[in-house]
Amino acid sequence: MVYGEMHKELVFEAIPKDLIAASSFIHFGSAMRMPLMDAGGTAELFRYAHTLGKTTLMDCCAISGIYESGYWLDTLDGALRETDLFVPSYTEACMLTGKTELPDIRDALEKYGFRYLLIKLGGQGCYLTDYHEEQTIPTYDGFERVDTTGAGDSFVGGLIRGLLEEWPVPTAVRFANAVASYNITRKGATGGVPDFETVYRFVTNLDGGADLFPLLP
Repeated sequence: MVYGEMHKELVFEAIPKDLIAASSFIHFGSAMRMPLMDAGGTAELFRYAHTLGKTTLMDCCAISGIYESGYWLDTLDGALRETDLFVPSYTEACMLTGKTELPDIRDALEKYGFRYLLIKLGGQGCYLTDYHEEQTIPTYDGFERVDTTGAGDSFVGGLIRGLLEEWPVPTAVRFANAVASYNITRKGATGGVPDFETVYRFVTNLDGGADLFPLLP
């Protein structure tokens, strides 16, 4: 995470190549927030990652402001074409495409060839499509909503952990929904982030057991 004014200066060349090579997934979490990365740095990062056989995942950190229609799609075009899993929030997806209905958003983004498009829907869960099938995976009941700050980031963290366990994407989404559900029960962006064992016990007790969420040996 880059704080303060540093986000304005980050470029692809500053990212250590040995870290890219050592990683299973290359995640960029601040699209629409880092000008030099938005203008080509993320595309360079993801292209390089793909030459090493890495999976790329991108979500957004949308900023307020009024832009002409198509601004963000034009700006992020190169990065989006190198993204395997794209995970915007519903608001960010609307800002990108100028559309407000999920089918229209899906269609507007189809040309980028994502393996999966995941749109975070807040309390409604996550919309998921591989452009062959689609579903909305609901979040979990029974969690008191205290502060939703950081819910999207904790969702992505849970998603990546699930993918590292080599779970199918829909299964990883269920795990991610649970992580975000725990996080919103405390104040602060990370105040309610649970440990892996807590979430694993919850989802296996409630949502299909170890057959649905097998752990790597």
